[in-house]
Amino acid sequence: MRNKAMKINSIKQSRRGFTLVEILAVMFIIAILMTFVIGGFGWVETSRREEAAKAFVARISAGLQAYQADTGELPPGNATLDSSNAVYQVLFGDFDGDGFPDKENGVRNTIYVEELNPNQQKGKEPIVTMIKNKFCMVDPWGQPYRYRLGFQQINAKGDRGTGINPDFDFWSVGKDGKDNIKKEKDESNSDNIGNM
Repeated sequence: MRNKAMKINSIKQSRRGFTLVEILAVMFIIAILMTFVIGGFGWVETSRREEAAKAFVARISAGLQAYQADTGELPPGNATLDSSNAVYQVLFGDFDGDGFPDKENGVRNTIYVEELNPNQQKGKEPIVTMIKNKFCMVDPWGQPYRYRLGFQQINAKGDRGTGINPDFDFWSVGKDGKDNIKKEKDESNSDNIGNM
């Protein structure tokens, strides 16, 4: 009988449940795992945005090269907001800023990069948006892309370009949003994405 009573007490004790320390330990482990999972999603999103910026820089660079081959010149640019607008104008043919390619003598201006059409960007991240009443190209972080003439180019005023490349520089300021591209390459601009 005594063995039976001890067995019942043993069963009752084993069915009591988890202690507070055990529950806290499990919650701590879950919290650590969630930190890794959420951090991983942040990395994936950053990587997706970087890849989108790289692809866009490549398309704009190709468009600028085609524009230069057709016209013999590049748009003016000194890495300001006006420079982003100048690139939009020449690659989409919208010089009056109404969001549609202009026509000269009844013929529509050449469109070098079709995706710059601000009227076809509903429901997705904008590539072109209005900033200070000018259409500008924006990167996946919402910052305007930067553009400047290269060191071998001369603008309409006769000034030589200040870029790193001989023809032009086109870049995104990256995740940090800081425009830290200097005249020469250095490590401070490691998050910038461009043709440099």
